[in-house]
Amino acid sequence: IGNVTIRVIDVNDNEPYFDKELYVGSVVETASIGSAVISVSALDKDTEAIDNIFIYELMDEHQYFYVTTETGSSSTSVGVLRVKKVFFMLN
Repeated sequence: IGNVTIRVIDVNDNEPYFDKELYVGSVVETASIGSAVISVSALDKDTEAIDNIFIYELMDEHQYFYVTTETGSSSTSVGVLRVKKVFFMLN
């Protein structure tokens, strides 16, 4: 019989949170596909770098915008000029 020592460095016990409660972005009517709209940023109180990996995604399928999963940057996926709606809420 041998001894085994297990050392827990950090437990992912903190949920990530956004550094702002509300993000507001805008885009001009003449924006082309791929134009930047907004960038969000999440934080996590866990101290180990391995616990601080974020994957960003839109909760609702959205035809006008997409988000880069690694960075949280959102861009247009269609030419906004063709869109009649003037306000969008992204979750």
